Amino acid sequence: MFVKKIFSIKTLVFAIFLVVLCNLTPRAQGKSTTENYKNTKFKAREKLYKDLIQQNQLSDISLLAAYDSLMMLCAQQNKMEEVCLWAMEKSAELRKIGKYSASFFESKHCLHLMDSLHLNQSPQLVNKNVECLYDMAKMALNLGLYDQSVGYLFDMISISKNTNQSIQAYSLLSLLFINMDKPQLAANYINKATKLINSSKTKVDSATMFIYYNHYGGVFYAQKKYNEAIAQMEKAEEYAQKGNEEDLLVVYYNLSNIYISLDERVLARNYLLNILKICKDKTSYLHALATQNVGYIYFLEGQYQQALTYYTQAMALAHKIDAKKLLSSTLIEMSEVYMELQDYKTAWTYQKQGYTLKDSVMNTKAMEEIMIQTNNFEQRQEKLEKQILTQNLLVNTLQNRNKTVLLIILFVLLAIFIVLLAWILKRLKVQQNNNKNLNNTLSTLEDNTKKEVLHSTQKLNEDIDFKNRELTSTSLLLIKANEMVGILKNEIKKLKVCKMEEATKEIVNEMESVLNTHNTDQNWQEFKLYFEQVHPNFFFSLTHLCPELSTSEQRTCALIFLNFSTKEIASITHRSPRTVETIMYQIRKKLNIPSEEKTLNFIQDILRKENTK
Repeated sequence: MFVKKIFSIKTLVFAIFLVVLCNLTPRAQGKSTTENYKNTKFKAREKLYKDLIQQNQLSDISLLAAYDSLMMLCAQQNKMEEVCLWAMEKSAELRKIGKYSASFFESKHCLHLMDSLHLNQSPQLVNKNVECLYDMAKMALNLGLYDQSVGYLFDMISISKNTNQSIQAYSLLSLLFINMDKPQLAANYINKATKLINSSKTKVDSATMFIYYNHYGGVFYAQKKYNEAIAQMEKAEEYAQKGNEEDLLVVYYNLSNIYISLDERVLARNYLLNILKICKDKTSYLHALATQNVGYIYFLEGQYQQALTYYTQAMALAHKIDAKKLLSSTLIEMSEVYMELQDYKTAWTYQKQGYTLKDSVMNTKAMEEIMIQTNNFEQRQEKLEKQILTQNLLVNTLQNRNKTVLLIILFVLLAIFIVLLAWILKRLKVQQNNNKNLNNTLSTLEDNTKKEVLHSTQKLNEDIDFKNRELTSTSLLLIKANEMVGILKNEIKKLKVCKMEEATKEIVNEMESVLNTHNTDQNWQEFKLYFEQVHPNFFFSLTHLCPELSTSEQRTCALIFLNFSTKEIASITHRSPRTVETIMYQIRKKLNIPSEEKTLNFIQDILRKENTK
């Protein structure tokens, strides 16, 4: 065993001198020729991908694939600055097609890459880094990640020395704090942006002035100061006409929202139709959003078929760009149209699809955290694997050297060998320990990642359960609405007794006919179905404990279990509070509830005991 170690040590020492021999002119010339061939091949492929991107004739999927191939090619050539630049361009393309989560993740990865490789101070990337932070802040705002958005903007302000970029950051901060219901902070930051504009020694560029007036108008809109908001948006429109087309579309969309709030539907629709005209041959998130709002305006005007036409177009556009949040809101609004058309079955189908999709979108943040953790683990694992691979390649290269050359060098190195022997043995042992530590680190990282994924999955299940309970509450509101229909029926009966004109009688009869189409018992059965999905053993336990309970008493028990007050139960069941108290007394009597114990606690104990069984 010791002889084998000595031989391997000799091989390692001789390999060091062999490296010197390998750098002779003939081999160097051969290596240079190989490198030239590789460089030529890389440049040809790089030019191909750049040409494909610049042609603007690729589909969205093909374009994103071209960006990925170009980034991989630059990484192989160790051109990490170019990797970052192409990653930013890919993020911008993802934003154009409405994939904000994917764009956010791509930009976040780019920032991490620049930070880990210390590229932030590169002359080529300093300004790009600030732009990336601003884009991240906007995407975080669209995704509802307000705290992260504020953090990116503060980082941007601390890094940037450019007045235009600082004005943009302060303007967006004001809009963020309005969304976070902090109007005082919003006013402070818009005032800071105003002071920077007034004190700037150089002229502020048009793009920055557009952002300033656009966000200033958004602050006024959130405060319901619509006239001031319109004035700011008109100023933003002037600057948008000097800039790019996308800015003008944003102004049109914001103005349409203001006019909808003012109930100026004709003006609002004109702005939205201008957006559709400009976006005729394009597919973007703003295009889909404008189409949806046109449908909403037609819905407000009672033109339901027109509304359905635009909603259908909005759904197709949202499907195309994978905008799930927009798709869910469109489905819910379509269900309201079918409700007005009294097509309740179709309305229920669309509403169910919309809320199901909305629940999945709300879990996007948790899924994104899992993706980020997984990506970080894969990066660490890849780095460790590269280190191990490099070491293995070095050992294999050393073992394949010419033994004849090594034996010749042995006579020259014999004196040095004895001195180096102990040191080399020590180094081999250290290397072995390092490899062992690397394996342990990999195992620990894998365990930690599994725990994190399990924790995230549990959290998602809790969120799903919470949404099921919200659906039960929504069903209760539906029951209450149907009870109100009963009140209207009674009032109509009173009207029919009075003397009325023939036209009035026809209207009253038509109202009675419409109200008779509502089926209160069916709604109660639907509520009972939803309630049992969340608490499956509740009614079975009540019936098992006390078969004498009537349907009305069972319904009252369910409402007590949901912690409704006597007054609320009376309102929902269309009874007087005194009648509800009488029913509650009968329930206590039938269930033999002690006088000192609350009805709610007793019912909760019943359900808890049955679940334990």
